[in-house]
Amino acid sequence: VSRQSLIAKMQEYERLILVPEPTNPYDSSAIAIVGSAGTVGYVPKDYLSVVGALIGRAALIKGTVKRNAGESGLYIVVDVMLI
Repeated sequence: VSRQSLIAKMQEYERLILVPEPTNPYDSSAIAIVGSAGTVGYVPKDYLSVVGALIGRAALIKGTVKRNAGESGLYIVVDVMLI
């Protein structure tokens, strides 16, 4: 099942969680983006060190699914708030 088909099943503004995957065979720093449909993607490699550090510091990390303006597709937005 493709990630885009999983995202298509999700509701707009659905909450997402970020899950570190230290046993990921491709990258032990991998952080999965998980919604009700399952794993819908991964944090891009360029952001892993920052997001990983924030998760370790118990920062509030909130993700949502949003619609593209003028299109039927969905995309993922992750907001980070330091508390």
